[in-house]
Amino acid sequence: PTVTVTDSIHAHLQVLNSLGIKQAKAIIGGSYGGFCVYTWLALKPQFYQIAVVFQSSLWCSAHTIALFSLCRDIITSSPSWRNGKYTNKDLEESHSYTQMIAVNRLFQMSHYKFEEKFPRTYYNNSKKKSVGYWEKYHAIDDFITERSKTMIDPNTLLSTFRSSSLFDLEKSFPQIWETWKELTTTVIQAPCIQDWRYPAEGMHKIHKKLKEVGVKTFYRPTQSGLGHGSYLYDPESINKVMRLLKTQLNESE
Repeated sequence: PTVTVTDSIHAHLQVLNSLGIKQAKAIIGGSYGGFCVYTWLALKPQFYQIAVVFQSSLWCSAHTIALFSLCRDIITSSPSWRNGKYTNKDLEESHSYTQMIAVNRLFQMSHYKFEEKFPRTYYNNSKKKSVGYWEKYHAIDDFITERSKTMIDPNTLLSTFRSSSLFDLEKSFPQIWETWKELTTTVIQAPCIQDWRYPAEGMHKIHKKLKEVGVKTFYRPTQSGLGHGSYLYDPESINKVMRLLKTQLNESE
């Protein structure tokens, strides 16, 4: 069945209720995890004291939906897909799955990171000799088609793609901005300037609108050549955000 972000947060809430937890100190999430943070704040505007959102939005971007659509088509068009009833051996032999990982890798890494990883002098010197125009030629070719060492279950991945693609907080919660007038959570929003999946100006608009309805909100853009996902892969880029989080945590004690 299709599982939405809201479905997931309802499940998280049931777990916390079963543990007797009625309020939590902080919630942190980036990208899809940011969707989850915003949904938590919509369902329970007084549950968390602090929320930190990295590189996310109130809805899934058209660009991201298109990317997921391409990845889904690559997976499901492969004979190894077997209508979702594949075996481990099917996955090991599936070239389509390797292609899907390559597409995602291409979109995950920023322009700047690719240029840093493969400077022109390097990839010009790594050309293969005497190969046809249809064969691998550069070190970049080897990198982008390298088989992933960690196999993510395709059904799980497809379910997550659909969950992300359906996310639109303002559609799911039409009264969200009225609800957030009662939001007691301090919100820290940290986009990455080099992230073109979820550009920084989008999160700045959310920050401004939250401020207009009386929410205590901070806008702390980061800088990293890794772009989208840099909050995971470039810890130094979020040092200022972490210092602000520590300050807010100390003030809330």
